[in-house]
Amino acid sequence: MKKGFWIILVVIFMGCEEGKAPRQTSLLRNWEVKEVLTSEYFLMGTETHYVDEWVGYRVGTTAVYRTLDGGRKYTPVFEEFTSSNPPAIFALDVNQVWFAGTRLDEEKEQVIGQIYRSSNGGESWDLFERENTFFRQISFISSTVGFAYAIEFTGDGDEFYRIYRTSDGGATWEIETQLDLSRINLFQILWKDSELGFILGRHGVHYRTRDAGDTWERLTIPDASVENYLYPVNAEDFFRTDFLESYRGNWASGNSEKQDEPVYVLTQSGEDVIGVLFQKDCEPFTTCDHFLVSSSDGGRSWEKHLGLPIDFYFDRSNEIKPGLVVVREPNSANVYFIQRKGSHD
Repeated sequence: MKKGFWIILVVIFMGCEEGKAPRQTSLLRNWEVKEVLTSEYFLMGTETHYVDEWVGYRVGTTAVYRTLDGGRKYTPVFEEFTSSNPPAIFALDVNQVWFAGTRLDEEKEQVIGQIYRSSNGGESWDLFERENTFFRQISFISSTVGFAYAIEFTGDGDEFYRIYRTSDGGATWEIETQLDLSRINLFQILWKDSELGFILGRHGVHYRTRDAGDTWERLTIPDASVENYLYPVNAEDFFRTDFLESYRGNWASGNSEKQDEPVYVLTQSGEDVIGVLFQKDCEPFTTCDHFLVSSSDGGRSWEKHLGLPIDFYFDRSNEIKPGLVVVREPNSANVYFIQRKGSHD
């Protein structure tokens, strides 16, 4: 299973009863899974971001690479790069890409945050720097507007976790004062479209914008007392899991329905949902062979797909759009493209 191919496993369909544990089957009725052996091994500190099922970028601590064939071959587009901290990367399309790193200014005894920007697919790069900043995540909704999760260092040794906004493509950054990160262990900056976005925390505190980040509203899940991970379906509906339990919820109604198994949702398109069923004997933050599960009724009932285990580290997925997600297998050169059937452009 070390070459790219489409896995289509067909057996007699066995339906799921609502409210029951996932029925075991090898059938993938509504989803396609493509396993790709890439040309690069994913070491610790490597980050990737795909634009679609063919085009993607990856960055390590010394170079940036681009693929135009789903990862089968990566070509270096920037090799004069050294970062003292793990880098971050975001691609808006095949041409517009940003990556961030840090350098140490020994003379000033400062950490300098660096943002590199290309508008021609990596043929040339602009460099912007910001003192005393470590950019941990970057995300853009247009060629000019973007957001970053960063640590700001002070001269007296304090550290502040901030969300920054840029309106000039990353040249300058301003603190997003509407967001209080003092109680957020941030997991992800996520955009469902160019207007609807989320700042997702790990302990039940999140923010939502419906106007491309002009205004933010705080969302709280009262019973999320332990570390948990959220997948927003749309502006109101969501899934969340804490490895041991999972819930389907709605912010508008305040309702939250407990699932029978701990499922980490990867993507949803219409009523079709696909996710990863966590094994009960697997500790958080470790890699285990988890199984794919799917639902055709919006997550009310699930099917477990035998023969499709994924050595999955929970925060190494990249939802390109609803119905298409890329999952990196840790400590290997494998990626999985999981796509809802019929959703190809």
